[in-house]
Amino acid sequence: LLAAAGGPDEACGLLLGRGPGPWRVEDWTALPRRGGPGRFLIDPLELLAEEEEAAARGLRVLGPWHAHPRGAALPSAHDRATARTWPAALWLLVAPGTAHPLAAYEGPALRPLTLSWGDGVLSSAAR
Repeated sequence: LLAAAGGPDEACGLLLGRGPGPWRVEDWTALPRRGGPGRFLIDPLELLAEEEEAAARGLRVLGPWHAHPRGAALPSAHDRATARTWPAALWLLVAPGTAHPLAAYEGPALRPLTLSWGDGVLSSAAR
């Protein structure tokens, strides 16, 4: 995920797994970047296709991930506005090259979550 997010633009994709409570990210996808500079946008048709593929594997789309290539893994004003359209989602922000390159948030208020890694699964729970 850090490698996919390491370019100069905001890379993005979807988190696949189980959740909520606690969230368990078991896989992820990278999607073509859409949107203007400093923005990411996920095409609704790509989202639908990823939801169908995840369901076929016994998983679900948990929410989006995207990179902040020139900043911290903290929600931007655009992230906060977009989060209102993903009401029960897990968000993962990726900031390659920083001291804290991954941060997880939940729901439309982008409530911070604690991340843990084990058995090849990224998990998160309320702080």
